[in-house]
Formats: sequence, C-alpha cells, structure tokens
Amino acid sequence: MPAIVPDYYLILEVDPYADQETIEAAFRRLALLFHPDLNRSAEANSRMQLINEAYSVLRQPAKRERYHREWAVHYSAAAPNQRAPFSASAAYSQSRPSYPPPPPVQPTAAQASAGVDVDEQMLVFYLENSAYGLCLERLQGVIMMLPISEEPRLPRFMEGTIKTRGMTVPVMNLRRFFGMSPLPVTRDTRILLTNIGGELSIGLIVDSVGSFIRIPRSAIEHPPAITADSGINFIRGIAKNGFQLIVMLEPLNFFSPEQREALSV
Repeated sequence: MPAIVPDYYLILEVDPYADQETIEAAFRRLALLFHPDLNRSAEANSRMQLINEAYSVLRQPAKRERYHREWAVHYSAAAPNQRAPFSASAAYSQSRPSYPPPPPVQPTAAQASAGVDVDEQMLVFYLENSAYGLCLERLQGVIMMLPISEEPRLPRFMEGTIKTRGMTVPVMNLRRFFGMSPLPVTRDTRILLTNIGGELSIGLIVDSVGSFIRIPRSAIEHPPAITADSGINFIRGIAKNGFQLIVMLEPLNFFSPEQREALSV
C-alpha cells in the first residue's frame, strides 16, 4: 500500500509552483487565522498542526524538492478546479487528534505575593478590521502615507523607501507581508516608524491606527508551544482588552539576520 502523501500546497492554499515569498506570506496569513489563541474552534488546533507541518517542508528548498516529486505522482494529474475545499480531516486520509487550548499565562509567585501587575503600553492598529498591537518600545512615530521610491536592493517583500525626518527608511506593507489582498491608500492609511534593533528603522504600512492603551501583563497570553518552532515568532502575544483581542506583533522577528543586514546597507 503506497504511503500517504499530504497535499501541503492545498494546506497552505498556494499554487504548487508558488515562489518562496508567496509561501511565506500564505503561512503568516493562515497563522493569524488559526493561531490557537485567536481561533477557539474545534478545527483550529488540528489545522494549525497541518499548517506548521506543511510550512516546515515547503520553506526548505531541498525538502520541498523531494516532497514535490512525491506530490506530483499523487496529485498533479488532478485539475485544480476539481479539488475539494480544504478540510483538516481530509488533508490526510486519517483524522488528526484535537488539542485543548493552552492554559492562560499565570503570574509569577513574586508578582502574586506583591499584588503587582505591570502594564504593557502599546499602539493599536488595524488590518482587515482585526486589531494588532505594537509595543511603545518599538514605536518611533506615526506618519501619513508618503511617496515610496523603489529600491531593487531590498528584500522582495519590501515596498521601497521613504524620506522622513532626515532619514531614508525602508517600508513594508503589512497586508502584503501577511498575504492579504492589497487595498488602495486611503486617508486612514498610516506608516508606523519602528525600531528593529540598533539604528535600523522600518516603516510599516497599516490600514489605520487606533489609540494608545495600557494592558495588564496578566491579560496577555503568550504564544503556545504548538507554534514555537514554526517561525511564528512575530506574534509576541495576545492581549485582551475587554471583548477585543489584540495580536501583539514583534517587528524585529519579521526579518531574518540576513534580511536585516540587507536592510541596513
């Protein structure tokens, strides 16, 4: 009996011949949709497991090449429009176990005994009507949209550079980074100037910005172990502000060391 070959391209919702940037963006988009702290549905944990597994193979050229040869034998004969919609149970021919949601982060013994809960300060901004947070330690300013100059030396996922405050700042569109459909610039579009280490500043294009808030650290859940080894380290935590969930991002982890070096040239 032939071995079961999962359809990793179907799991990540990408074309089998998609480039690496498309695969990475698809992974980030799906991680935001099925992160166990953001999606409490019964399917979310098992689907996140499949997404992690697919990305761990497709992100590595050698592994992807070996996998693609196996995939071609099982799937290439099927026309794309004949494929069934994604189902976590159908991605393999056998069902996957479900996993309970991770427990909430508990305060340390020292914090509990002292009765002190330190606040986290952040700026709330929006993409696709979802709320995200940027720690004030990373924020250098919020500016209106500016003309962007193309820079071929930058990594492909960057939009280009802007001139502001006497600096040339590389900018990236977070919608593009997370694999979301592009939107035209509106009067609400903003660029968040962030520091990602040393003197390196990056501009993040977002749909709109909200307000500055303070959140007790006890109201922040950190990403569970299920995602720790899968490159989802750009999610710093999930903050609860009343009924609103805010995905806290760490822009430093948007980039590999090689990419940061390219950005600083």
